[in-house]
Amino acid sequence: MEISICPYLGRQEDNETYYSYPSLQNYCHHANPVESISLKHQNAYCLTNKHKECTVFHREALEPLPVHIQHHPVRRLSTNLRLLSIIVGAFLIMAVGLAGWQFLAGPLFNLPLPFSSPATAQPTITLMPPSPTALPTINPTATITASSPEITETPLTPPTATNTPLPLSSPTPGPPLGVPFGNEPKFVIHQVTEGESLVLIANIYGTTQEAIQAVNFWMPSPLWSGWYVVVPINTFDTSGLPSFEVYIVANGGISVETLAADLKTNIDDLRYYNALGDGATIPQGRWLLIPRAQKTQP
Repeated sequence: MEISICPYLGRQEDNETYYSYPSLQNYCHHANPVESISLKHQNAYCLTNKHKECTVFHREALEPLPVHIQHHPVRRLSTNLRLLSIIVGAFLIMAVGLAGWQFLAGPLFNLPLPFSSPATAQPTITLMPPSPTALPTINPTATITASSPEITETPLTPPTATNTPLPLSSPTPGPPLGVPFGNEPKFVIHQVTEGESLVLIANIYGTTQEAIQAVNFWMPSPLWSGWYVVVPINTFDTSGLPSFEVYIVANGGISVETLAADLKTNIDDLRYYNALGDGATIPQGRWLLIPRAQKTQP
């Protein structure tokens, strides 16, 4: 029996192409605005002949996608970003307080000036003539001899400091969440939605429950909604494969060598399973698979 796909299914920027399996990159183009569809709804309607039973399919006017069909991603802030936001907030409060104090205290410091007597103002005028006669005799020799060597020396050092860091490797971009990546076998990081099981996820990506359990370093049982699961696509035999942990880069610009040392993982496996080049730098927000010890398949 031939499977008919919903004609309104497509990627966000292209309504003519779509992923043939449930993906966060599949969007409904029969809604205004265009929205990402939950993986559960894609599996039940969009990618099957039952798409004609979808309530959105029979709408005549373009309206917002119902809330229960929309995809609601779990957003998580790293500890470093939370700490940075606290520091920035405290700094802004201090800056505003200091500016307000200077604005209010300025008039108070200027109050005594109008009450100074004429007698005290005259000595300051009579003492001014001696200072101009002393300044020309001292300043010409000091400014010429002291400034000329410093002006010729200081511009020479910045070019050498800025030129040395230039030959850095360009960042290695990565695929978004829910898109296959890596070498053979390819993997995908799947975010669990409410009601999903390992059996359902395995059927979506052409693998088995046992294979998914073998390549995940740890998973809760039962699965939590919003949990990230490593899935080997169209793979049944996981012998020889390590288990993986899901990792997202919080601070961009880190090298593969530094990341492998920090996470205590094999650098060759890290490059291979994430398709990273030698000496590559990893940008912020990149999803990675961190290889761990191999697990025995039940």
